[in-house]
Amino acid sequence: NLAGFYKEEGEIEKAIAHYKRAIRISKEFHGKEHPYVVDNLARLAKIYSNLGRFEDAGVYLAELSDIVIEAFGDNHIRTARMERTIAYYYRKKKEID
Repeated sequence: NLAGFYKEEGEIEKAIAHYKRAIRISKEFHGKEHPYVVDNLARLAKIYSNLGRFEDAGVYLAELSDIVIEAFGDNHIRTARMERTIAYYYRKKKEID
């Protein structure tokens, strides 16, 4: 996708803008529980974590967590992936603190 391309090219602000756009479009077209939405929320949270923008990352992680727990429950592969993303956030935050 275009956001991933920009991320790989080091154009992080463009990547962020395209991930946000992809999330908005996917929510409108597929609904908030769709894997596209969940995956892009996780990707956006990771980008923000890598940038040290933990407040921004936290916003997307909270939304991701709410969607995943509501849609898939506690014992689902998507929940495990979401927890891995949250663990990544805390590891990055600890490196900065």
